[in-house]
Amino acid sequence: MGEIFTIGRCRGCDRMRRLDEGVCVACLEGPRRGRRWAEMSHRCRTDRAFAREVFERIETRSGRALFALMYGDPHAPAPD
Repeated sequence: MGEIFTIGRCRGCDRMRRLDEGVCVACLEGPRRGRRWAEMSHRCRTDRAFAREVFERIETRSGRALFALMYGDPHAPAPD
């Protein structure tokens, strides 16, 4: 019998993929990524206060721009 897997949105990159306990292989094996990174990434998408805190700790303009591309502007009004 083969491995049991699921298909759904990855907690890290938010793309539809084949998942290993909620995280895709690309995120698990990517450089500077892993399960902890995927959980932090998911929290940035779902917890606006945490996302603002992370955003404020980024020191470079380009780093903040990348964060906003991936997770959205944490200072924007919450969608209804």
